Amino acid sequence: MLEVMNTSHDKWTFAVEYASPTPHLRQKLWNTLKRDNLNITTPWIAAGDFNSVTKREEVSNPDHFEAHRCSRFNEWTFDEAMIDLGFIGQCFTWKRGTDNVNFKGARLDRVLCSIDWLDRNTKTEVRHLASSKYDQILISLGDQSGTKRVGLNIKGRGSHIPTSST
Repeated sequence: MLEVMNTSHDKWTFAVEYASPTPHLRQKLWNTLKRDNLNITTPWIAAGDFNSVTKREEVSNPDHFEAHRCSRFNEWTFDEAMIDLGFIGQCFTWKRGTDNVNFKGARLDRVLCSIDWLDRNTKTEVRHLASSKYDQILISLGDQSGTKRVGLNIKGRGSHIPTSST
């Protein structure tokens, strides 16, 4: 996690996440990644690969969608009052396979923010950028005018959120 100060001297917290593909390890992350647990007192963003979708429209084969697989992520999002900033660009952030027979895709990567962060940054946009080298795409965070991109003066500390007792 980083504490960020922008050019207007507004402070906010930026958490970059990678959630494990293993369900019980993801659950540990949801139990740990809480504003109160982490003493986050500023507006905040959590961005990255959450390895979870939120609804059937976020997978390439909605006929095989199982709601229970995303229920804990949806509960965490609700409990923390996090808002999905949406996106411009490709709908799937993870892809595997190249033809209709073996293609799989899902929106596993996203940017979520607290209500107080969105109140201060109402023109924020998230773009999914194409990538041909990886099975995941890149995400860009900026404002709608295109004049501001994430070019921030970062002052603070980085830390790892432990998800196990070892």
